[in-house]
Amino acid sequence: MERHAPGRTAAAGATARFVLALLPPAEAERLVATHSGRLAGTLENETSADGTPAEETYAGFTAADLAFLLLDDNPMVGPLLGPVRERLLSYPMLDDWAAEAHARTPGLIRLRGESGARGVDRIPSFQFGDAATPWPVVVAVNGLLDAARDPWGAADWWLSANGYLGVAPAELLGSGQDGQLVGTAGYLVEGE
Repeated sequence: MERHAPGRTAAAGATARFVLALLPPAEAERLVATHSGRLAGTLENETSADGTPAEETYAGFTAADLAFLLLDDNPMVGPLLGPVRERLLSYPMLDDWAAEAHARTPGLIRLRGESGARGVDRIPSFQFGDAATPWPVVVAVNGLLDAARDPWGAADWWLSANGYLGVAPAELLGSGQDGQLVGTAGYLVEGE
């Protein structure tokens, strides 16, 4: 997608105003006070170091972030969670054929992809011993982590270094340490 397609600035401003109307009044007022010129639609033509137009943001959220938030109900946007989304989506995913074959397989993590196709679920491949069969421990741990409700959090647990395990939990799949994976996930959930 082009950084500054015609009408994008107006659409971003309209989207930001729409989101502000949905926020608690105190939070909306804080954002308006911080970004009053931008929210009023008086965007200045800012440029980046290389002279290309800089992408407009609203409290760190780009127009694409707001679209994902509103259209796809994707919470993994903005200056803090956007990089986490990008990192998680950079891991190997099932190809289209395998993902379609597992579209209804329960207990799997499904992440909303963004590559031009809104609403397309991508399935991280670490969940499979082979392309056809999910690891039983993955399905069990995903249930403990409530991956259906929070797939991004579950994916982050599997793919990030774990202080207790010493490695990312996904690295232990197939190593005979299924009990330790379930116990570690259970301990995390009990602590909440």
